[in-house]
Amino acid sequence: MAKQKKELGYDSNGIKKTMRFTDYLGDGCGQGGLNLIMSLSGQVSYFYTEKVGVAAATVSIVLLIAKIIDAFTDIPMGRIIDKSTNPKGKCRPWFLRMALPFFIIITLLFSVPKGMGSIAQLAYLLITNVLLTSVIFTAVSVPYNAIPVMRTKSIEERSSIQVSRNIFSYLFGAIPSLTVIPVTNMLGGTQSAWIKYGAVAGAVGALLLLLCYKTSKETNDDDTEKVSDAQEEKERNVTIGDGIKRLCHNKYWVYAMVVCVVYQIGYGIGGASGNFYAKYIYGNDNLVAVGGAVGMVGMLLGFILASPIIKKFGLTGSIRVLTVFDGIKLVVMAFVPTAFWLNTVLAAISSVFSIAGIAASSVMVNNCVEYNEHLYGVKMVGITNSVVGFSSKVGSGVGAALVTALLALFGYVSGTETQAASVNYGIYGFSIYIPLAIVIIKFIFSELYRPYELKYGEILKSNMSKANNI
Repeated sequence: MAKQKKELGYDSNGIKKTMRFTDYLGDGCGQGGLNLIMSLSGQVSYFYTEKVGVAAATVSIVLLIAKIIDAFTDIPMGRIIDKSTNPKGKCRPWFLRMALPFFIIITLLFSVPKGMGSIAQLAYLLITNVLLTSVIFTAVSVPYNAIPVMRTKSIEERSSIQVSRNIFSYLFGAIPSLTVIPVTNMLGGTQSAWIKYGAVAGAVGALLLLLCYKTSKETNDDDTEKVSDAQEEKERNVTIGDGIKRLCHNKYWVYAMVVCVVYQIGYGIGGASGNFYAKYIYGNDNLVAVGGAVGMVGMLLGFILASPIIKKFGLTGSIRVLTVFDGIKLVVMAFVPTAFWLNTVLAAISSVFSIAGIAASSVMVNNCVEYNEHLYGVKMVGITNSVVGFSSKVGSGVGAALVTALLALFGYVSGTETQAASVNYGIYGFSIYIPLAIVIIKFIFSELYRPYELKYGEILKSNMSKANNI
């Protein structure tokens, strides 16, 4: 006789819990697979130029085109999810469908045929990169971002899902950056070595997606709500244009999206600005590694404390706490910009709360599905998450572009060891003042979202009541 599983109980809003440890573990495998492959694909610039001999200008053009195309594939994928009638679910089947293509495309990415003409080579690079980022990765990431809505209605569990995903993202995303060079060099440092590494990584990524598929389910185990055929048909009939229009009239979705987008702008700035600040403000670009090591301690502590922080302060409360520490850090930097250790320690303290803030912003978007249902009678799970995916990609691009734009505006000259004094003002701009503006925007829009968080349980019960009366 099978042992009956222990009841999980209810969260603080009275919502039935559905997620067990194995559920979090399996769900995290999906994030691990995604980040393992995308982190490895981030090494292609080095591989193409150093191992295949492709001109740097050609590589930059290929990656730019692929990035532009990628930004516009999320929304159609969201529509495909909402129209799906697969008996295994709207999101889950994509993890199975894309596992083998993931393995194949990452192997092809490094299997650039030798002796190709420049046009044929350009076409090969473009096709493989577009297939990876705009087709296969999108076909996994959009349903993966949407599936927490299907798995649980609990804010606490949705937050724990995002925290678990952040841990897997960090762990598997770091593997290629730490191992690809030493391992491929050990294998001879040739293109063949990279192909072997890519094939193994692709196989591991595919296996992680299959584990995610195996452990995922699209039910919240709550028998109080049944989805009728009429309701499913109503969901399928929502067009992309109508869905976006409705989302724009869902004020809480707009607030959540602003928070997510400015997060991505800040992320884009942070990824592109650290080396410049260390070299020209602190006077030593080697300090980037020291700051990164100290910050890693804060992040590891953040992984441990993220769920307790969200449970204690809530979604918007967690962002409020983060913005306070971020604000203090940036104000201190504005007054003592060259105080490396002080600024580094404050940044590490702030990073303790950053994991909770990132997880909270994702859950804020997920929770808007229930408000869609409250307003319009349709959840629009796919398109709700896909539009944010599109905006986030644009946001990260804007952040990186702001760095180079301000450098150019203040007279930065590439390849010159000594820069004009005015360049420092540009560095202060994208390292301190724009991030400070982002902190203020995050605080304001998360506070605007807060009333919905407080009445989420009430909205959920109202939706269930309406569903039962159909």
